[in-house]
Amino acid sequence: MQESVDQDALPPAWRSADNGGAAGRRRGRVFALAALLVFGALTWLLVPHGIGLSWRECDTQAIARNFLIDGFDPLRPRVDWRGATDGAVECEFPLYQMTIAAGMSVFGHSETVGRLLALLATLLAGLSLHRLLELRSGPVGAVAGLLTFLTCGSTVLVASRVMPDAFSLALTIASVATFVRYLGSGGRAALWASMALLAFGGLQKPLALQAGWILFGWTCLLAPRRLRDPQLWCGFVAVVGAVAAWLWHGHQLHQETGLTFGVLSEGDSKFPALAHLLDPKIHAQLAWTTAQHGVSALGILVGLALLLRRRLDATDAVVLASVVAGLYVSLRYSYHHRMGPHYHMFAAVCGAWLVARFAGGGAPRWAWPLLLAGVVAQGAWRLSVEAHERHGMTVNPMLDVTASIRELSQREERIVVRSEKPRVDELWRRRNNFEDPRILYQTGLHGWVLPSDGFDVPALERLREQGATLVFDWAGDSPSAAREWLEANAKVILDEPRARLYRLLVEE
Repeated sequence: MQESVDQDALPPAWRSADNGGAAGRRRGRVFALAALLVFGALTWLLVPHGIGLSWRECDTQAIARNFLIDGFDPLRPRVDWRGATDGAVECEFPLYQMTIAAGMSVFGHSETVGRLLALLATLLAGLSLHRLLELRSGPVGAVAGLLTFLTCGSTVLVASRVMPDAFSLALTIASVATFVRYLGSGGRAALWASMALLAFGGLQKPLALQAGWILFGWTCLLAPRRLRDPQLWCGFVAVVGAVAAWLWHGHQLHQETGLTFGVLSEGDSKFPALAHLLDPKIHAQLAWTTAQHGVSALGILVGLALLLRRRLDATDAVVLASVVAGLYVSLRYSYHHRMGPHYHMFAAVCGAWLVARFAGGGAPRWAWPLLLAGVVAQGAWRLSVEAHERHGMTVNPMLDVTASIRELSQREERIVVRSEKPRVDELWRRRNNFEDPRILYQTGLHGWVLPSDGFDVPALERLREQGATLVFDWAGDSPSAAREWLEANAKVILDEPRARLYRLLVEE
């Protein structure tokens, strides 16, 4: 990328340091490629495969599988918790799921296809980030930043899970890196390639549009003459318009089927209220999650050092402000490491950015051993944490229960599942995404999911009238009235310590 950018068109701070000239760049790129290959191999070999009882992965894989079962219609992504509908759900644009489905149409049903695609997308994101950091901080800084990015918690997470976040991240970073070409050369091809990449990144994860603020801010600071280019403004409008059009389409699907991931409908907003912004506990949890999955402890320490040395400039401030805005826009999920660690993907990019700025600006020699030790420690920690969590999801006694349910049921039967989540999140006073997909995905059944506080007699009677034949209940804590109704109107066909399966009796 570097050779194609008009260096003289950029301010001095953005002209790559020589650091050995062309030879230094070649060495840096070899190191970067080696780091990416090592990361890919370690993630693939050390983190257990399979989805197991991973909530978001079961939904993602189910949508991909349903493209093959129900027909390949990109405008109607379908979930398993569909009830009496065809399953069309309001969600982000399913590019990743469609790619998985295309792979499975060739290789057969496999959870490995999505895992491999997520890993490859993360490697491509790292490659694009390295090229961007190379321009900003030279070859040495680019390698240091890349190593920081690869060892962040959210990077390891999105690389090893069947979720669309890695696709969105790769497309968005490539958009930013390509946009820098446009700032330097004014080339229309670079501009529209960047806009297309950002549009597809935002379609999969609307939060990726935070990168648009970086593009706009850098244009103002690095090449303000480009603001007179009407095609730039047409590009921004096209990106926002494409994402808005899909969100509106998803809202129409929700109006039709009542199914949603909470993108626009049902009041499942990620935005914080004033009370949440004033809650010190939420801010403390956000800081801890950022240290684990986002900027990272290493990035935070280096950022403080840059701030004290007054090494941060306006273009760096744009990156920081964009990431902070993204974390607070999504605060309901980003604040807690058990809720939304993947919402810290762009914070991980920010941490890499800060380390690259530090290392590429003549970092003292004593800092390098500490930096390398920090990268190794951080990477080993996050890989071990992810491996442990994945093991808990893929080696879980409940998988034996779902295997038993498959044997006891017929594919055409419809099941009612009691979720472990209530309808409303008490802390945020918003609707929960309570529609637990795990039992449905692992059993291959379709049906309904009731919130834990909505598992009552009227709901069960209504769903039996709509065709439900099975009821799955987490044993031990369901409402007594519902249990009594089930004892009178259903037969227990599976009784396990954690779960119970009923077959509803036919009304006479």
